[in-house]
Amino acid sequence: MHTESIDDHVGYTLRGQGEILEKLRLMQRKRCLVTAHHPDSKANLVTAIVEILPERGWIVFDMGSSEAVNRQFAKARPVVFMAQVDGVRSQFLVEGLTETTWRGEPVFAAPLPQSLFWHQQREFYRVAIPLAMPVKCRVGLEGGAVEFGVYDLSLSGLALSDKGARIGAGLDVGHLLEGCKLVLPSQPDIPVNLEIRNKILQARPDRPQAQRVGCAFRSLGRGMETQLQKFIFEVELWQKRQGAAARYQSR
Repeated sequence: MHTESIDDHVGYTLRGQGEILEKLRLMQRKRCLVTAHHPDSKANLVTAIVEILPERGWIVFDMGSSEAVNRQFAKARPVVFMAQVDGVRSQFLVEGLTETTWRGEPVFAAPLPQSLFWHQQREFYRVAIPLAMPVKCRVGLEGGAVEFGVYDLSLSGLALSDKGARIGAGLDVGHLLEGCKLVLPSQPDIPVNLEIRNKILQARPDRPQAQRVGCAFRSLGRGMETQLQKFIFEVELWQKRQGAAARYQSR
């Protein structure tokens, strides 16, 4: 199902084998770390591409440092890989990993991906946060920390639900909110710094001061980015399952 999620970005999805091999070889040549995850595990497998064998249709990856994580990923179906190459984000999916050896060393082998997402623009897919998977953000304001709901989320930023205009006139566009905490369901909190980008009034009779506050992440660490991308993937997967269930019930 995640293939559909990647394909939502058709403009940046490579499908030709030559183009895919070129990007994979670039990752190998630059010795990029590649992070693998799958929806049934909270663990990540950090690895690297050891060899690319187009004549056999395989990619060879290093084993991870944890035997327990290696065992999990040997059984995982499917597996999503993410990497950064000179600041460009890449993502691809394989049906599974096979434990084998290469030049006498234990490795994972995987079939070559059918498509590869190559994101050169600094625009990121934004996912709406469902009520079933609420996300909160704790922001330190004058008088103490305030917890806001999150409307939507991407790797570049988020939108806060500020029902009482707590982020007031003194905190204008461009202001940096430091030391915030992004609270995700069933995951460790993510420390973030937020730059205010816009404020949109969403007044209602019962909430005359309600506003939506768009923010950009500043200095988000690589590990935090991986955790955030994994959660976005989980939300997309949940939304697609809900859509499939609704279509089935309407038959």
